Amino acid sequence: MTRCLNDKKLFLISEGEGDSQQRSHLKSCRSCGARHERLAVDLELLSKTLSTAVPSLYPAPLRMPMFYRSLPIAVALFLGIALVWGESRLLSPISPSSTELIFNRDLTQFLDQVSDALFSNATGKDSEVISSDPDVASVQAALGQDCSNECRELFASLDKSVPAK
Repeated sequence: MTRCLNDKKLFLISEGEGDSQQRSHLKSCRSCGARHERLAVDLELLSKTLSTAVPSLYPAPLRMPMFYRSLPIAVALFLGIALVWGESRLLSPISPSSTELIFNRDLTQFLDQVSDALFSNATGKDSEVISSDPDVASVQAALGQDCSNECRELFASLDKSVPAK
């Protein structure tokens, strides 16, 4: 009893090689015959596959959805509108409302009065404020200018009560 043929010997027999003893075993052994048939089918499939044209290495370009194709156009349009709108905002003068003008005028007057009170002569008699604004009066009282006699007495008593260092 001989051993079954290995795959290499089966391949050589299918190519026309191999000795008579191997061929006779192939005809008598069912398992070797079945393996030889499968090998023949596989070799035929390989030869057909290799004889066909080589597939393209570059895949076909994919069509992108409409949303993705129009996205750069939409972004460019948006940037163009933003630039035109921004330029028009820079070139047009901004007109303040009447309440802003009144507030700015009042603030300017107040700051002028505070500046005059702070940077006037040391005696404080040269600067007189013509405003009846209570805030200005409070600032003047805090600075010791143009306050009543009671206020002057209070400042004088505070100066005496503070011990000298």
